[in-house]
Amino acid sequence: MRWMISSRWARNCLTAVETVVLVGLMGQSLLMYLAGRISSRQVSVDHLTLASKLDPLDADYPLALAHIHEYVPDEMNHGKARAYLERAARLSPSDPRPWLEMASMNLLNTAVAEASLRRADYLAPTKPEVHWTIGNFMLLRGNTHEAFRHFRIVVAGTSHYNNTIFDIAWKASEDPLAILKELIPSQLQSELSYLYYLADRHRDLEAVQVWSQIAAGSESVSLQQAANFIDDLIVSHHPNDAYRVWSDLVRRGWLTETVARAGRNLLINGDFEEDVFNVGFSWRIIPAQEAFVGLDTNTYRSPNHSLVVRFSGKTNLAFQHVFQYVKVRPGQGYRLQGFARSEGITADSGPRIEIADVYNPSVFDQLTDDLRTEGPVWTPFSMDFKTGSSTELIIVRVVRRPSGTLDNLIAGRFWLDDLSLQADADPIRPRN
Repeated sequence: MRWMISSRWARNCLTAVETVVLVGLMGQSLLMYLAGRISSRQVSVDHLTLASKLDPLDADYPLALAHIHEYVPDEMNHGKARAYLERAARLSPSDPRPWLEMASMNLLNTAVAEASLRRADYLAPTKPEVHWTIGNFMLLRGNTHEAFRHFRIVVAGTSHYNNTIFDIAWKASEDPLAILKELIPSQLQSELSYLYYLADRHRDLEAVQVWSQIAAGSESVSLQQAANFIDDLIVSHHPNDAYRVWSDLVRRGWLTETVARAGRNLLINGDFEEDVFNVGFSWRIIPAQEAFVGLDTNTYRSPNHSLVVRFSGKTNLAFQHVFQYVKVRPGQGYRLQGFARSEGITADSGPRIEIADVYNPSVFDQLTDDLRTEGPVWTPFSMDFKTGSSTELIIVRVVRRPSGTLDNLIAGRFWLDDLSLQADADPIRPRN
């Protein structure tokens, strides 16, 4: 809707009012600009005081003046600092900064300091920087539980302080369960950050407790997110915990169907129909300079893939670049079986399958016969073995030992398919 003003006098009055308002706004903008320029040139009491007079509604200037009167020796005046803070709080009633400064100025007066911090808490219930300050104050007062409540907000809002907070927590408390319950937010990224903090410091038992909370949560965990933790547990001789993490991934449906569907076969992806994931208790491939290792979609025994190794023929290669960790029972009998095929393998030492105790190969280490074959046929092979009395984790890997003859450069191709491993009590029947 448009209003028509017919009176010339009224139009002139309206124009005059608009002009006054515009000039006022321009004047205010100019004063704000000059105040900013003055305060930015030199931070001093005189400059900030002038800037505050030019722009009396900006709370930053009294805040800066309070800071100078609180910390600069030549200008120290707690009375002025307090007055400027009170003014900043009036100008910006939703800003927690004046209250944080008030608390800092009254650290010896704990009642005033705590009241100021609680006001800042009320004004900024989720701001990490505010709760970092409050948490440290509560910690200095010996109120660990209250400190953890505020540090929890910090961890939930930013990862910047995580390791520092975790260090503080372990120094302040000897109760890992209390740290997990009170300090660590129930959000995946925070939980994973704390889990890897513990794993890096070899606190494996506490890290497994964090994993239990993650596995019971509602957020999905990817295989890659859990991979390093599984490896850490394997390296630190905790194979049962490592396999538990893997089993949780399967139970929660966080693994692909083929990987999760190992069934009675203890080898994951023994038919090589799934991609090689290079993590956990699945196949891993380490790149080799003089050999190619991958999945072959043209030559296979069962659709639609097999594992292929192509040797370059340039070196007497020591090969052990394909492997899988398998959780087993001590003193248990097992049978390994599968199908192999080769073409043009040179040298007198060909590919084999090795099975060994991960932590103590001297207790248990066994090799199949040489798996070179004649002609384009898939040849079955098998090996029966019994684990050592303390063996809980074995490694199953494709190996080739260097030849001791002069004609020792290995070339040619080797395929592996339909590989299975099962305890004697439940034998696997080979497919025809």
